[in-house]
Amino acid sequence: VILLLLISTLTGTAHDLFRDYVQHRVRVTLSSNHVDLTVALTLFEVEAERERARMDVDRDGRIQRTELSAYGAGLAARLTNQVRLLVEGRVVELSPLHEPEIDLLGDERPGEAHVRVNLFFFATKPAKLIDGAEFVIEDRLWPASPALLNLDAEGLDGAVLEAVRPPDPISRALREGQTRTLRARL
Repeated sequence: VILLLLISTLTGTAHDLFRDYVQHRVRVTLSSNHVDLTVALTLFEVEAERERARMDVDRDGRIQRTELSAYGAGLAARLTNQVRLLVEGRVVELSPLHEPEIDLLGDERPGEAHVRVNLFFFATKPAKLIDGAEFVIEDRLWPASPALLNLDAEGLDGAVLEAVRPPDPISRALREGQTRTLRARL
């Protein structure tokens, strides 16, 4: 009984600890002629509640498909400039591949249920990349929230692109002008 109480207390504490966080799972893929960048965000309770309230425009307690589509279109415009790719210190122009995907994870009501947001970008592969070239992803998404960071990197067509482990996968909320950075190396 004591063990069950201890486990439930620790589980509740860990769950409460991450309520304010947004998980940022970034994937960069380098092929022979382009770079794909996918940002998969999971909004935990605090940000999920805010965003779900924005989605439920008519305040009827249910997020309709039309509301979700309108939210996605507005989100694309709002977030596109908050992700930047640099290769060897030079900005690589990212273009949205398609509209963001928003997954309510089976719960169409406003409230604290998590929300997944997937953003998809592509760019032309920079010319004359050399071994050791550094790819830097600057992420300013949900700057007011602390973040859990993860980067996956993949090289196709014979390229080997490896993620550089961040010094700390937990990022505090950003101050004005700050950015979160993730790195990969060719």
